[in-house]
Amino acid sequence: MARSRADGPEAVPPRPRRSERGAARRRPSGARALLLFLAFGLAPVAFGGWFLLQPEAVRGEWLARLPEGWGRRGLQALACLGLLVALARVALPAFHGASRALRAGLAWLRARPVAWRALLFPAEALVWMLWFAAQIAFALDAALIVVSAAAFLLLVASIFKPELIPSALSGYLG
Repeated sequence: MARSRADGPEAVPPRPRRSERGAARRRPSGARALLLFLAFGLAPVAFGGWFLLQPEAVRGEWLARLPEGWGRRGLQALACLGLLVALARVALPAFHGASRALRAGLAWLRARPVAWRALLFPAEALVWMLWFAAQIAFALDAALIVVSAAAFLLLVASIFKPELIPSALSGYLG
């Protein structure tokens, strides 16, 4: 006897298209990307051009308002920003990719028959230890990203207010 659709489970809704699944994390494209580039890329250049076109007296007045050593603190903030970008865009994805690859290797080793697993146990233990080390490195990298972001914000604020950095940290940061 044939079953009708009413007897069986409800129809499964179709899987969303790939373009719909990643809509929340998609990068801006086209005109929006160009607009963001112009807004964030050209705004500092436009401000610098405007500053240089000001009369010498106005420029001197602005520069006189900045505390002594602002250039050194600015370079330190720039170096801290470089470290932050390197940790977030290079090291973090590298540790995450290594962790995923090692986890796939563990799954492959654990899928072997029992006799092979007994022979491959040293390799499985080594892969597990490397996976664990990658997890620790990932966690340390995430902590370093938080610390370098805090140091960057502190250094940027200290460009204009040098007294923000306590004297204990002045040898390291300011």
